[in-house]
Amino acid sequence: MKQLIVVALCALALFPGCGESQHPDSTGTSAAEPAEPAPEPVLTPEQAHQGNVVKACSAMCPRLTECAVADTRKNSPKTLENIDVDALTAAHTKKCEDQCTDAGLSHRQLQVIEDCMNAGGDCEAFVTCLEAAEADHAPAAPAPGN
Repeated sequence: MKQLIVVALCALALFPGCGESQHPDSTGTSAAEPAEPAPEPVLTPEQAHQGNVVKACSAMCPRLTECAVADTRKNSPKTLENIDVDALTAAHTKKCEDQCTDAGLSHRQLQVIEDCMNAGGDCEAFVTCLEAAEADHAPAAPAPGN
């Protein structure tokens, strides 16, 4: 039995890497270290656009909701007396985000929303700025003579 232990110790001395589960690779890292994370999947232009739409709508709708509540408080405060404003605000924001992301916004409309969000200003200026985005949804005027 002692001979087996001596042989095993000699083998470990001669081959120090034997029996170890971690072997350094050419970069000096061990195999047990996690590999670099996989690169992010490449998005199609449509997927990237939709992601930008979701971001823009998620930023715009809470601001629009705040403006709607502020306008109601200013012009008809009694309307909000018996209403749970927090619940109404959450519901309005969610509905806005759903409608916005499903609206099929063009690249131009998306740019208008981003520009309006970055411009700051009061609610009136914000809403006026956003009205430019609605122009893409207006029905086309008939051609002259038709």
